[in-house]
Amino acid sequence: MIDQALLECPRSFEEKQECLQKIAEECIEQGSLDKAKEVCSAMDYIRVDTIGPRIVSEYIKLGLLDDAEIVANNLSSAEKDNCLLEIASVYFSRGLYDRAIDISDPVSYEAKQVLYFKIVDAYIQEDLIEKAEQVCSKVPSYCFSSLEKIIILRLQRLIFKKLM
Repeated sequence: MIDQALLECPRSFEEKQECLQKIAEECIEQGSLDKAKEVCSAMDYIRVDTIGPRIVSEYIKLGLLDDAEIVANNLSSAEKDNCLLEIASVYFSRGLYDRAIDISDPVSYEAKQVLYFKIVDAYIQEDLIEKAEQVCSKVPSYCFSSLEKIIILRLQRLIFKKLM
């Protein structure tokens, strides 16, 4: 199917890009994510950023997070960051905080700041202070003041609850 469709694609760069994108989208619509990935890899010099995030989202919906990560890591910087954060958020929602941190590691701190705040908060609520400290150690010093305020508030609440 893919080979025949590729043969039928127009020769100009723009037309080929449009044709391959339509083929990849059709594969996604039919639930053939592996075929969509195959089309994207056939795009050679054509940027797959337009279709790649959709493939990542579909893999996430199916619970195929490893496959989603593979596709995300082949995207350009901005799209890669967004997709990796989307995957990390799924791990966070499952309580797999260490995995969420690992997945989001290549993402800029500014982009993953909210995720880190949530992870620190979750660790503090679970009374895993050392784990919260480990996450804090990954925070650049110029960003620490806002995280520090959250930590202090959460620790105060935790201490107050234990005293009551």
